Amino acid sequence: MMRTIRFLLATALLISSVQRAEASHAYGGEITWKCFTSGPNAGKFKFYMRFYRDCGTNNADIPGQSITLNSNSPAGQIPMTQTNYVSTSVTGTDVSPTCYLTPSPIRCNQVATGNGAIQEKLYESGFITLSGTPPPTGWVFSYMENARPSGLTNLSPSSGTLTLRAVMYPYTVNGNVQNTGTCYDSSPRFLEPPKTVICTGYEYTYAQFSFDDELDSVAYEWAPTWTSVNAPAVYIAPYTFSNPLPNGATPAQLNNITGNITLTPSAGGSYVTCVKVEAWRCGQLISEVFRDIPMAINPSCPSTPNGTPNTPPTLAVTNIPGFPQVVPVVQAGDTLYYEANVFAGQQVKFNLVSQDPQLLPNFLPQTIGFVPSGGQFGIPLSNPNTGCLNPPCATVTPV
Repeated sequence: MMRTIRFLLATALLISSVQRAEASHAYGGEITWKCFTSGPNAGKFKFYMRFYRDCGTNNADIPGQSITLNSNSPAGQIPMTQTNYVSTSVTGTDVSPTCYLTPSPIRCNQVATGNGAIQEKLYESGFITLSGTPPPTGWVFSYMENARPSGLTNLSPSSGTLTLRAVMYPYTVNGNVQNTGTCYDSSPRFLEPPKTVICTGYEYTYAQFSFDDELDSVAYEWAPTWTSVNAPAVYIAPYTFSNPLPNGATPAQLNNITGNITLTPSAGGSYVTCVKVEAWRCGQLISEVFRDIPMAINPSCPSTPNGTPNTPPTLAVTNIPGFPQVVPVVQAGDTLYYEANVFAGQQVKFNLVSQDPQLLPNFLPQTIGFVPSGGQFGIPLSNPNTGCLNPPCATVTPV
C-alpha cells in the first residue's frame, strides 16, 4: 500500500519588544476531549481546556484553580481542575514570547498589561461517562469568562466576555447512529502553542499543528469568536471573522488543509482570531474545536544593526541516498509542505539545515530554534519505541 506522508515546516523569528496595547485578562484558549479505549476507564471521556490570560502587572489571576464546563450533553456541567498549578504564587506556565534582550523583559508580572506577557493554564476533568447520541447540531461544550482584553482593534466593543467552545457530533455506521457510550472519537488537539506577537512588514506563517488520535481528516476554517453561546462578537469594519488581521488589500491566508496562517501585517494593534478545526471520518463531520488566539502586531520593530530588514533564516531540506525522496509542494511560488510517497513500514529519513547570518540589534548572533511536533514523535525525541501513537516513532537527531 502506497501512502503519502506530509511534513509541515514553519519558521518564525521575533527580535522586537512588544507593542504596548491595553488589555485585560482572558486572552483565549481551546477545549478538547479524549476518548479512552482501554484500561479500567475504557469507554469514558476526559475533557481538557487550555486558557491563556494576560499576566501583566496588576492583572487578576483568573479563572482560578477550579472551573466548570457547560454543555447541552447528558453530562451537563463538567467540573475541571487546573493541572499545572504549583503554588499560590505560580498558578500557570509563563509562555510569553522571547525577544532579543537578555533576560527577556516580557514575563508575567514584569511588564504592564498589554505588552505580550501570556500565561497558560491547563485544566482537566475526571473520567466522564457520556452515553446517548448527539443531535444533528451536536453537543456544545463551552466555558465563559467575562474578562476579554480591552483595546482590541477588530472588535466592538473591544472588551467583554470570551466564550470558548467545542462540538461533538453524531456518527453513523451502516445506518446506525453510534452511542457515545462506545467512546468512538477523541477531538483534534493542538501540538503548537500560540504565537501572540509579530511585527509589521514581515511575512509571517503560523502553523497550528492540530493532530487527531484516530487519524481522522482535519480541515481548518476561520470562525467568529463568541461572547456567549451562539452569540458571535461584532467586528469593526473592514474586519470580519474571516478577515480578522491587517494584511494590506487582501485577507490573511488560512490554508484549509495545513492550518497555516500567512500574512504580512500592514498595521499595528491587538487582534482577535478564531480558527475552527473540523474532524471528518468516512465523509461525516464528527467534531469541531474552536481556538481563540489574540495577536499583537508591533508597527515599530527594530532593524538589524546595519539598518537592513530582518529576514527569516534559510531552511534547506536535503534527501539522504537510499531513502524515499522528500519533495516540496509549491503553490504560487510558496512551499506549502514536503511530502514523500512510501510503502507502509518503509523508513523515511532526511536532513534539515537552517542558517541566519544576520545579527540582532545588540550585535549578538541570532538564534535558530528547531521544535518538532507531531503525534508520531517519540518521547524523548531520540526514542523510537514510546511516546507516539503508532510505534516505531519518528526520531530527531542533531548532527
